[in-house]
Parts: sequence; structure tokens; C-alpha cells
Amino acid sequence: MAKTSSKGINLEAVHSALLEVKATVSSIWDKLVGLESKLEKVQNENVKLKQENQKFKSLMHTEYFRTDELDQYSRRENVRIFGIPEDYTVEEDGKKQLLKLAGELNISLQEKDIQRVHRLGKKKRSKAAKPRGIIACFVSYAKKQEFIEKRKKLKGTKIAVCEDLTSTTYKLYTFIKSSQCTRCICLEWSDKHKNTRYNKEY
Repeated sequence: MAKTSSKGINLEAVHSALLEVKATVSSIWDKLVGLESKLEKVQNENVKLKQENQKFKSLMHTEYFRTDELDQYSRRENVRIFGIPEDYTVEEDGKKQLLKLAGELNISLQEKDIQRVHRLGKKKRSKAAKPRGIIACFVSYAKKQEFIEKRKKLKGTKIAVCEDLTSTTYKLYTFIKSSQCTRCICLEWSDKHKNTRYNKEY
């Protein structure tokens, strides 16, 4: 016969129910411990993935600027020229235009000193259109430097001579020239690399 309390409560049934509750709680606890262990493992893996991702980003960043540096170095014999009038009705002789500009700058230049000269972008058919820029590639770095050093003689004219910059370097250059840049920044160029020196605070 089942034991009962003074109030008629079946004590065996209560005890059995308590054992079931205890077993359920124990099972839930074991699952929670297992979940905590899995969560810790996932968190550790996440930290590891973040570290690996950061290393990958750093590597990509390094490789990107290394590639850009090599690209910029490959342009060391080039200059870009803007403002030279363009005749849209005839086929231009870029080398003759460059030789003429060299004469105006008092630069000794012959056709053998020029690798190639061509306009940038697609040809426009409107006379009112702004003349396209010209890219000139010289045989030697020295000839290119003569144009860079003597371009100040073009001050006051519509013609401008500048370095043939990669898009990344050009963005840096325009940022430095923009009003957003309130810090004095000096660009130092060399044959093999470029450096940026910061002199004052932003």
C-alpha cells in the first residue's frame, strides 16, 4: 500500500515526481554545459578567423601598394601634357607636337628620344570639346625629367606638364591639394619608391 501523509498526499508519487524533475534538471544542466563548451569553441574559432582575416587584409594591403608602386615605377619615363590644342579633322602627329613643345621649353629633343606619344581617351568630333590630354613616353628618364624641371616655364599658358600617376597616387595627390587636407604634407619622389612625410598636425 502506498504511503500517504497525514493530509492524504501520496508520498511515493511525490518522491517519484521529484526524481523525474531532478533527472530533467540534470539533463538540462548537462546540455547547458555542452552548449557552453561548444560556444567557447566557436568563439575561439571566431577569434582565430578574425586574426587570419586581419593578416590577409594586411597582406592584400601590402600587395596592393606594392603593385601600385611597381606600376608607378613603370611610368617613370612618362609625362602627361594638357592644354595642347587638338585638330579633330586630321590625324595628328604626336611626336611633332612634343618636339615643338620641347623647343618652347628650350629642351634638346629628337625623335629617337621618344618612344611613343598619343592622346588620352576617345577622339571627340566637336571643335568646342576640351582637347584631350597627351601621354608621352621617353626613351630615357633623364629626358622626361627635363620636361618636369622646365615645365615652370609654361606658367601663365594653357599648357601643363605633369607626372604620369597611377590612380592611387593621383588620389593621394589630389587629397593633399584639396582644402580637406589641413596638414602640411611633403611628397618625396625617388626612382624606386615614394614616401610621404607629415610635418604638421591635421
